[in-house]
Amino acid sequence: MSGTEAEPDAVVDHVVQAITTRHPELDGDTVEHLAREEHAKLAGNPVQDYVEVLTEHAVKQRLHDAP
Repeated sequence: MSGTEAEPDAVVDHVVQAITTRHPELDGDTVEHLAREEHAKLAGNPVQDYVEVLTEHAVKQRLHDAP
């Protein structure tokens, strides 16, 4: 990854699309909010190869754990 500003948005967009495609009953804005929070937690890590996968996994877990 090159570190451009578009990358976080692209990761978030991919995560939102993947999750809402499989679960259309979920609110896209909620999924996007969670994806941005989870991506921000990972953004400072030196290894960025798996950020999208880890972000998607974390969002799914949070959605599953939500009351």
